[in-house]
Amino acid sequence: MSITTLVSTCLWFLLVSRFAGANEVNVNCLRSIKSQVIDPKRSLSSWAFRNVNATYICSFIGVECWDADRDRVLKMNLSGYGLQGEFPQGLNDCSSLTGLDLSRNNFSGAVPSNIASLIPFVTTLDLSYNQFSGEIPTDLSNVTFLNTLMLQHNQFTGQLPPELASLKRLKEFSVAYNHLTGPVPEFNEALGIGPESFANNTGLCGLPMDSCIEQEEKVIRFGKMGAVIGAAVFAPVGFTCADEANVNCLRSIKSQVKDPNGYLTSWVFGNETAGYICKFTGVTCWHDDENRVLSIELSGFGLEGEFPQGIKECSDLTGLYLARNNFSGVLPYNIASLIPSVTILDLSDNQFSGEIPTSLSNITLLNSLTLRHNQFTGQLPHELSSLQRLKILSVAYNQLTGPIPKFNEQHLKIGVDDFANNEGLCGRPMDACADPDEDMIRFGKMGAAVGAALFAPLVAFLDSFVFNGRKQKQGDI
Repeated sequence: MSITTLVSTCLWFLLVSRFAGANEVNVNCLRSIKSQVIDPKRSLSSWAFRNVNATYICSFIGVECWDADRDRVLKMNLSGYGLQGEFPQGLNDCSSLTGLDLSRNNFSGAVPSNIASLIPFVTTLDLSYNQFSGEIPTDLSNVTFLNTLMLQHNQFTGQLPPELASLKRLKEFSVAYNHLTGPVPEFNEALGIGPESFANNTGLCGLPMDSCIEQEEKVIRFGKMGAVIGAAVFAPVGFTCADEANVNCLRSIKSQVKDPNGYLTSWVFGNETAGYICKFTGVTCWHDDENRVLSIELSGFGLEGEFPQGIKECSDLTGLYLARNNFSGVLPYNIASLIPSVTILDLSDNQFSGEIPTSLSNITLLNSLTLRHNQFTGQLPHELSSLQRLKILSVAYNQLTGPIPKFNEQHLKIGVDDFANNEGLCGRPMDACADPDEDMIRFGKMGAAVGAALFAPLVAFLDSFVFNGRKQKQGDI
């Protein structure tokens, strides 16, 4: 064996050893997770731990790495895989993890009391639509980088830890549809969380829910409620007239969209029971005993069709989530008249096209507007900058052009990621827009350069031709 071959072999061995040592912890993290969860649909079958190539775990389904040249896990998105078991403790070994989405599975049991030591740098944590139970751990307040915390649709009990109010970076938060009680923590009002974030926890009180009351006042209130109920028994009045508009709203939505996966089969109309539409999949009501829709969450249902115009009759709607479906067509030019009181509008990951309607700027209560991953074209309406309550905005992955509106960045923290993959967009936080006059000068210079390049050979040829002609005449003489 030559000395060159020997040195090359040694270097290769050292590099492979270094790679294996540096990334072994992240590999062990995923190996541990796979061993701890039950995977009845075999969604994690791609998680095969036999390869020694750099970044091989980065090709695992649901795994995103920091770099293309090493196995360091950045995010995990295991949403909707039907996974079962308890919260995977092996996550502790993914020490560089910033995003964890375990939503829409069948996880159960208590969330670990030391969760901050397992995911200390996570900015997005989504555990929604599972069967997690017990109390929400106080230690979540020590995950100090959290921007998004979604715990809705579980079986959590007890009180919300008041320490959660110390999470200064928090922008999205929901604990709706649990069994929580007691006062809501005094979050910074700049967070802009509404009642839909706490809905269907009958024991919660305090802003933005009903105020908490003293025990004596409760006794008086229940006495009055008894009197009202007694009167209702002897003088029944149908509830359907008051709630007919909201029922018609949902009936219209169901008739206007295609539901190939049958997610809306629970939307059966004709029941005379108070609050019956509140049990429909994806529907949250203001109160359990009245058919008044608070929010509609139909994300990931595979729905098809255009934006449902019948939503106008849900006049008290504050949240609309149509993300990760197959909706298409243009958004209604009068969208503000359809959803005037909405604070959260998520239409991301669909096939909506055409221009973004200017009338979105008239939905003055908007806190969150997410339009990424669609096929919108044209310019961003500059009127959007007038939305003073806006905290979250994303139009990434569309085909937008022109200047970005001048938003108030004291309230709205926008970054390059919010506008990425729109090749025609310019202005802060993207590259500066070119001045039209500067473009004219630039194109003029380019034209002059091209002209010179085209005519220079011709001029040279003519000069040569004339020179040779004169020389020939001189020779003749």
